[in-house]
Amino acid sequence: LLSTTSASFVEASGFNVAITPSATSSKVLVMVSTTMNNSGGAGNANVTIARGSSVLQANGFAFHSQASGESYSFSSSSAFNYLDSPNTTSATTYKVYFSAEGGTGKLNYNNAVGTITAMEIAG
Repeated sequence: LLSTTSASFVEASGFNVAITPSATSSKVLVMVSTTMNNSGGAGNANVTIARGSSVLQANGFAFHSQASGESYSFSSSSAFNYLDSPNTTSATTYKVYFSAEGGTGKLNYNNAVGTITAMEIAG
């Protein structure tokens, strides 16, 4: 279980994966699965991914949210994919970031095990 009260995206410690593309033209498919919860606040808990420390939501990828006051973890919106074009053959790390607009946002809620997987797609 990871938690935050930060309204800005923060890194979910240990929730990352590294991949080294074989060609600069390759794309990387990043797949994330987690459960979320937000409690004690009037906002949402949000989850997204980043390449290194650059949150990919800034590149048009919408983050996923759990409405405030809900006491259950959801499954339908907790799994998401992002197709990235890192344009490098260097090791690249993808990380999960999350935030809480109000209250406490929690990832891997209810003893769930979150996963992040990266797969190279030849370009």
